[in-house]
Amino acid sequence: MYYGIAASLADTLGAKKIFGGHIRHDGQVFGDAKRSYLMKISKLAGIPFSFPFIGLGKKDIIRVGSKLGVPFQHCWSCSRDGKKHCWNCKSCREREMGFREAGVKDPLKHV
Repeated sequence: MYYGIAASLADTLGAKKIFGGHIRHDGQVFGDAKRSYLMKISKLAGIPFSFPFIGLGKKDIIRVGSKLGVPFQHCWSCSRDGKKHCWNCKSCREREMGFREAGVKDPLKHV
């Protein structure tokens, strides 16, 4: 559904490509996040899709982001609604593990 909306918006704006943020793990958990499925949606939408991180795991992305100066304190990971991360849901635990495995301090855990 989201890529259908993105394709419609891209058409309106005259965009030439749609970028998505899926990572390697997503395709293992969600059938509609597998590269093969996403490429079929791209073909149906009639616009190229690009997923630059689809072959990378969280720790790899965190390492790259750290080198690029990504402001991780502004990156939301929690699956629950709230003003702060809960640190109990699966997404929060995966974030915590990704930072630990990357050897990078998570600025949200060190506030």
